[in-house]
Amino acid sequence: MSCPSRAWKVSLVCRTAADADFASPSPPPIALSSADSFHTHLNIFVDVLDKALHTPLFVRRTSAILFTTIVTIASRFRRPSLHTHLHKMVDNMLGRAFAEGVVEVGLIQSLSLLAFWKEADDRSTWRKVGYGASDATSEPLIFSVPGRQGD
Repeated sequence: MSCPSRAWKVSLVCRTAADADFASPSPPPIALSSADSFHTHLNIFVDVLDKALHTPLFVRRTSAILFTTIVTIASRFRRPSLHTHLHKMVDNMLGRAFAEGVVEVGLIQSLSLLAFWKEADDRSTWRKVGYGASDATSEPLIFSVPGRQGD
């Protein structure tokens, strides 16, 4: 079995049929409903993501790590039986992103969310905050604001 090809810098490592299904171009309905649930019930505490911009399909298309993080956080409350497996996927993706030197807004947002919604026994929170802060300041991140002229 192999994972579908990815356009993202960080790809999922598929080990089971469930991983391949999650990595497919059209994610399972539970992943999409979990992402919606995240915006409705959990993002209000952190407000890292804009519900109008960060729709499940937009995030799925632009940042695999952020999408997986959102679904993982939501699964903690919606589908606890999947949470451990999803959390391992996120940790694996983070390790690959750090090893490959990936710097992207989705990764920084993912690190912020993981630091806030950390597991009780997670001892890597400050390391995640440090990576996120370092990434955010080391690379020029360019944002365009519609209707605003450049400086």
